[in-house]
Amino acid sequence: MKTLALVFLGGGLGSVVRYVFSLWCVLPFGKWFPMATFMANIVSCFILGMVLKKLAGQSIDAMSWHFLLVTGFCGGFSTFSTLSLEVLNLIKMNLPGQAMAYILISVLSGLGFLWIGLRV
Repeated sequence: MKTLALVFLGGGLGSVVRYVFSLWCVLPFGKWFPMATFMANIVSCFILGMVLKKLAGQSIDAMSWHFLLVTGFCGGFSTFSTLSLEVLNLIKMNLPGQAMAYILISVLSGLGFLWIGLRV
C-alpha cells in the first residue's frame, strides 16, 4: 500500500508540474512547435538520470524514493502519448518534416539528457 501511495503522490506532482510547463511554454514559443511536451520530456529524462545515479547502490530503503520520483514523478511529468498526438497533428497540418524533426529531436535529446543526468 505504501508503494501505491508513493507512486500516486509522485505521479500527481509530476502531472501538475507538467501542466505548469504547458502554460509557461506556450506563451514564449507559440504553437508552431510542441515545446511544452518537448521540455517536459527532456527535463524528466535529466531528473530520471540524476535520481537513478543517486539511488544506485543504495539499500532497499531507497526503493521508496524510486517509486516516488522515478515511477511516480517522472512517469507523471513526461508523456509519450502527448508527443505522439502532437506528431500526428503536425502531419495533419501537412508538416511532415517538422513531425520527423520533432521525433528525432525529442528522442535524441531525451537520451542525451538522461546520459547527462546519470553523469551529474
